[in-house]
Amino acid sequence: MSQFSDKLGFYIDRARLTEQQLARVSGFNRSYIALMKSGLRISPNTEKMSKLIAALNLTPYEREELWADYMRAKFGDDTYELRKQMLSLIRSFGSVPSLSIRSMASHEIPDVGTVTGRVNVESMIKAVLEKEASREQGFLRLILQPVEESVLSLIQSVLVASPGLQIEQIISLEQDISELSGKLYNLKAFQWIVRLMTASRTGGYRACYYYDRIQAHFNSGTLFPFLILASDYALLLSLDLEYAMVFHQQEQISLLLKVFEGQKQSCIKIGVSVQEYRRLLKFRLPVIPDTGKMYFMGSQPYLTLAASPSMVQKYLSSDPEMRDDALRILNKESLLFSRGDPAVLYFTREGLKRFMETGAVDILEQEIRFEKADRRRLLERLIHMAEDGAVRPYLLDEALLEYPKELIVAAYDRKQINVLYMPDQPELRMGIEEHTLQEMIYSFLETLESSQYVLSVHETLKILKKV
Repeated sequence: MSQFSDKLGFYIDRARLTEQQLARVSGFNRSYIALMKSGLRISPNTEKMSKLIAALNLTPYEREELWADYMRAKFGDDTYELRKQMLSLIRSFGSVPSLSIRSMASHEIPDVGTVTGRVNVESMIKAVLEKEASREQGFLRLILQPVEESVLSLIQSVLVASPGLQIEQIISLEQDISELSGKLYNLKAFQWIVRLMTASRTGGYRACYYYDRIQAHFNSGTLFPFLILASDYALLLSLDLEYAMVFHQQEQISLLLKVFEGQKQSCIKIGVSVQEYRRLLKFRLPVIPDTGKMYFMGSQPYLTLAASPSMVQKYLSSDPEMRDDALRILNKESLLFSRGDPAVLYFTREGLKRFMETGAVDILEQEIRFEKADRRRLLERLIHMAEDGAVRPYLLDEALLEYPKELIVAAYDRKQINVLYMPDQPELRMGIEEHTLQEMIYSFLETLESSQYVLSVHETLKILKKV
């Protein structure tokens, strides 16, 4: 017996429904429902399972808990935990903080060389961050891991309140992702980076990374592994944030700055600017392989896949270089999914509605607007491609996953993936490159088809045809 089967049996008994009644509602047969109650079967059919659970008259909390237990039983604990963390990372791309909690008080930084105690250390961190943020050209350099939420919130707060503040961060990623702990650690690190990236409204936050064995390095290798470096102060912090060493002499600050810059030289930038459409095309083109299975995830359906060469010529005729690169991408992607498995497209109703009403495509420059007749042609062609089996479209269930319009993912295999952050401000747009994140995203996209977060292809096509 599993936790899922125990709860399922309990809720069925509480609802006073017979297996025959549940069979009529869900599409399962009576004997299969009995096997699920006894823990001998776990159905792979999420559509039927959704109907069965809906019939049990559960509270929203009970339904969410039962779904979580079902997904654990269906995929295993490791896959479930990874999916949960990946969904949290996806949501963070759209979680742009708008409220600053920055104190207006002037913090007097005491003339001390050491600080002891978690509360005192965090107060010192806050004072140094806000003092630097108050400068006309404030610049913070951080060597920090995804430690406590309170520290992340402090940095977010000063970024929101001080648009001119510049921050550079060095972060270590786990080099061994064969175990679940390594994968979860890197996803947490990326969520930290994304939350700070979205907090900066002027592109003032930049991060770079290197690989190490996290537990060996940070738990036993360094007494004070973290650094916060400002113009007039530097803090070396212990792993548990219980202790801090404080430096404020310029000779000391200069030495630590040299150390920071030296370590930065061996790190890899987390993102590549794609603020112009031309640069976006140059970023995407080398990634597309000759063989593989294509997944696309974005707020809008990937209608570019349904575009004809003449349509590309029409809308990009003013820039021959952009036009030629776009045609190369169109040609390579068409060859890719014509040779192998159908392309899988994930998108939202809101994104589909936005395209049909405005003609704007998230992945293109904002000034490009498709005419109404061309919007209809693109959608009709996408429907025909789905009916012919060339693509499999899935609408995301926005009640379960509020997908951010800023995030676009085009994946071709485990090592060739475009992860694009595309906010409204062109200067903030970037492509994110890192192989452990790419592998985990591809695995997530592979299993998303059979999850409760998407409508079936049949349901999706019915909605597309109504549009």
